[in-house]
Amino acid sequence: MKKIFALLQLLRPANTLTAIADIWAGIAISGALAGIAFSTGLTSFIHDENIRAIILKVALLTFSTIGLYSGGTVLNDYFDADLNKFSRPEMPLSSGLITRKTALVLGLFLVLMGIILAFFAGVVSGFISMTVAFFVIFYNVYGKYNSVTGPLSMGLCRGANLLLGISFIPQAIGFNFIVILIPVVFIAAITSLSRYETQGGNRLGIQLAGWLYFLVICYLITMSVINNRFFQTIPFIGVLFYLSFKPITIAFRLPTLQNVETAVRWGILSLVVLNAALAAAFSGFIPGIIILTLLPVSFYLSRHFSLT
Repeated sequence: MKKIFALLQLLRPANTLTAIADIWAGIAISGALAGIAFSTGLTSFIHDENIRAIILKVALLTFSTIGLYSGGTVLNDYFDADLNKFSRPEMPLSSGLITRKTALVLGLFLVLMGIILAFFAGVVSGFISMTVAFFVIFYNVYGKYNSVTGPLSMGLCRGANLLLGISFIPQAIGFNFIVILIPVVFIAAITSLSRYETQGGNRLGIQLAGWLYFLVICYLITMSVINNRFFQTIPFIGVLFYLSFKPITIAFRLPTLQNVETAVRWGILSLVVLNAALAAAFSGFIPGIIILTLLPVSFYLSRHFSLT
């Protein structure tokens, strides 16, 4: 049982749900939901082969991101194994419950599985998944050790993952390509916080995170107005504002290690709310609510498994 728990710890299940939220938000942004609504009714759901194909494609993209993201977290622990021996001795590799060789094989297998499943969903999706995999490996091998390439490569992982969801309708990528900058900016904010997670006391990183969060919220409001979805989106924006700004306000006033860790934790969990807000801004209230249901599950899992 200890080894099973250790394997789940490597996979970061709470974080993986935020990656699934990326995919579902991307599907909403692509306009696929509007197409489904106009092309079929609930009465023909069981018998409509087109709907079955849609469900299959959603499942393929969802499991693809599970492979890519989980593989990335396993590789993260593999490359951090020596450092974690001293800073985080309770981690699976540090404690010896999982060997480095097992972690390497598992991580690469999951990333490869993610790529293969994406190609089954479509050629465009497959190549985008390869881009996600590239940024995952780049971050773990080189990017995380640099103050510039670290936040950028991590953000591009999430941006490309959102694009993977948008590739549900490949023709929608061109119109919505710029939206991938939103998770890039949001992840940059979280990374700005997490860089000081082990030391605390740095108000500059906390202040930068606050401004980056503010830029994201301004974009969400703008897109909701452009798409005539403001009143459907504003509840999600309100939740996002509360969950992201309250912890960093506390951390700014009293930048202790515990407060910074709390701000990082809620920043990661807020990715689900960010995706819900994006879905609402492009496709309305219902897609946003569906994605938001991932938040309590992610929160519950975060109480049992590490987020970072």
